[in-house]
Amino acid sequence: MLNTLSIALLFLIDFLLQSIFNLSNPQHIQFVSNLHFIALVVYAREDDRTDIAIKVLLVSFFMDLIHLGSFPAYYLAYGISILVIRFWHRHVSDSYFEKMLIIGLALFIKEIVMFFALFVMGHVDVSITWFIANRSLWVILFNIVVFPIAYVIINKTNKLIKNYSKRHYQ
Repeated sequence: MLNTLSIALLFLIDFLLQSIFNLSNPQHIQFVSNLHFIALVVYAREDDRTDIAIKVLLVSFFMDLIHLGSFPAYYLAYGISILVIRFWHRHVSDSYFEKMLIIGLALFIKEIVMFFALFVMGHVDVSITWFIANRSLWVILFNIVVFPIAYVIINKTNKLIKNYSKRHYQ
């Protein structure tokens, strides 16, 4: 439950960061804050399959609600990304640097799957190279820069859960 609340808090921070970035409105750079997705990637290692699947479905549903006409794109992009990252997490330790690498990889997978899903649906009419250079690269770089915000919130949530379980289950 607290993990879900931390994802909701990160959604709010995403909207705030996106609003601030859009005020400056650089024309050639597209930035989409994905702190909620970063939390899903981190929780993919900690949660069991059912919990992470429910979280991915709920987040994808919410993203679909706020992006009209994008029905399967978020389900595919988030689902495939989390599936690949969940498999790869087994082979990587839990250091801060490795979490950043996994998040960069997950964001790249999400962006590529999102491009192809939107391309097939006819919502994108740019080339893959333009999409990577003008959107995906900036999304990955900026989200790695703001990763510490998500990292602090996720760690605080984990501490709250551990303290609660110590008090009530020991």
